Amino acid sequence: MSQPIGALARGVVVESVTISTQADPFYSITALARLTSISKRTLLDYIHDPEHPLPAYRLPGGGKLLVRQSEFLAWLVPYRIRPDVAALVDDTVHGILRDLRAPSRRDLTTPPRSVSSSEISRRRTI
Repeated sequence: MSQPIGALARGVVVESVTISTQADPFYSITALARLTSISKRTLLDYIHDPEHPLPAYRLPGGGKLLVRQSEFLAWLVPYRIRPDVAALVDDTVHGILRDLRAPSRRDLTTPPRSVSSSEISRRRTI
């Protein structure tokens, strides 16, 4: 006797399977301009850039241009700005050392004064 494959898995029979994928929408140039705050003219320049063109699709009949979200994001990757961590560390260390070496404001404006024992005991009683 043959049993359904699902019946072999602890008595569970799978009736259906739903596979869901993340949407990868297409954007018109106008929608992409609004989404990214990049002008339509600049986006068109990026599409026609001979060295690193933004991937786009033109509908039949010379119509609307569309850009797929995933392709736009992949196109952006080479332009990502990465901070110079070594320079940030150097600036921070130099700033800390400068602050440690500089005299404090109090040292510049108020000469040190000695406090008598009677003054100390008077302050305690107040």
